[in-house]
Amino acid sequence: AAFPTEPSVPRLRGETLTFARRFDEAEKVYDALLAADPRDVDAIIGKARVFNYSDRLEQAETTYRQALAIEPNSY
Repeated sequence: AAFPTEPSVPRLRGETLTFARRFDEAEKVYDALLAADPRDVDAIIGKARVFNYSDRLEQAETTYRQALAIEPNSY
């Protein structure tokens, strides 16, 4: 990859996979981002969307709340 440490590239990939309903692949992308930075709120929100769009609503709510705990004034 041209920019292996730039998180925006895999974040966009995760979004694309989510909207293509390829939820398992998208979740893996967000898991990798979160392994590198557990406080990456954009990745947390992305993963919450995966759960939301795949009807895993309890997991979505928990994950959205993680983002709020890190950045309560941003969302």
